[in-house]
Amino acid sequence: NRVIGSSQRKQFFLEAGVITQLICVVRQEEHPVSTEALYVCNSLALGGQRCVDQLVQDGLITALLAVLSKHQEQPLLEAILRTLRSVYSYSHLDTTFLWSDENFVNRVIDLMPLSPTTGQCGALVIGRICKTVEQQAILSTTPIFTHLSTLLNSDNEKSHLAALVCLSELTFDCVLVSHEIQQRHPDITIRVFELLQRDKYVYVQYTAAKCLTNLFRVGGLTEEPRCKTKLLDTIVYLCLSD
Repeated sequence: NRVIGSSQRKQFFLEAGVITQLICVVRQEEHPVSTEALYVCNSLALGGQRCVDQLVQDGLITALLAVLSKHQEQPLLEAILRTLRSVYSYSHLDTTFLWSDENFVNRVIDLMPLSPTTGQCGALVIGRICKTVEQQAILSTTPIFTHLSTLLNSDNEKSHLAALVCLSELTFDCVLVSHEIQQRHPDITIRVFELLQRDKYVYVQYTAAKCLTNLFRVGGLTEEPRCKTKLLDTIVYLCLSD
């Protein structure tokens, strides 16, 4: 992990067949050895699409799901979610098989309160694999909105952005999710409006505006005057700043 370094070195390790060996370690060894192997896998996943495709092809995701379901060590769980986050930052990957096992989605959501890392990575994983109305409906029956609210109200800007990215996917063109938020989690909307403030990180502002726009489009905020006074101003401001 310490010598893997640049993208060129990652390609070298890739061609040397290190992925197969790493996956064997992840499957067979106990924490902390498997955790160290996952640090390398995460580093490789940050090396570009070719590395990610090779990781998936060699069975990394299957190995991660197996380990995720049977271990409780926090560093190991954080390493798994961190690696899943990095892998699924590439939108071309198939995610449908993840939804065939409800235990996976529930497990990720249950781990979100464990630490800031599991919260951030869990939110990003859920957001990136949620691509259909049916999947949004499944998530609306879980405690994920409670966990997203916790992230949004933390003092950690990374937690804010991770929660907003997830929320932007869950709220996209979905009346059911909008109704769930307005009826049972109104604090989320209040907090997202607060994150439009100019002193917030620019991507936090942008993603907050995106979430509120999604809610407005499906009729969730039609009576909210701040949508007209805040959203357009924020988007124009961000475009000008860019």
